[in-house]
Amino acid sequence: MPRYPAGMLNKNTPGYALLQFVVNCSGQVDSASVVVLGATDSLFAAPAVASTLGTRFAPATVDGQRVAMRIEQRISFKTAIGSLGGRALPWWTPQCPPGGCVRP
Repeated sequence: MPRYPAGMLNKNTPGYALLQFVVNCSGQVDSASVVVLGATDSLFAAPAVASTLGTRFAPATVDGQRVAMRIEQRISFKTAIGSLGGRALPWWTPQCPPGGCVRP
């Protein structure tokens, strides 16, 4: 799960980062392929990238063979005000590709 940017917690600001990357035949993200296409705030980009690098995906298949695939993924960030002294708690929502993603 990505870390919600500390500087954003007090603002209770939702947002997202849109990433593009290659998932290889083993379901791992090719770190050299990760590109941030956009973000509602630049502070969301780094935790989105870090989290994506730690995610294992179900690889795409063509004719029953695993293949590498370039995908786009939007990682949404939002907070929920918790009962612990009104502190904002981070929540993360991955948007998985059609093949699905698997968290370790």
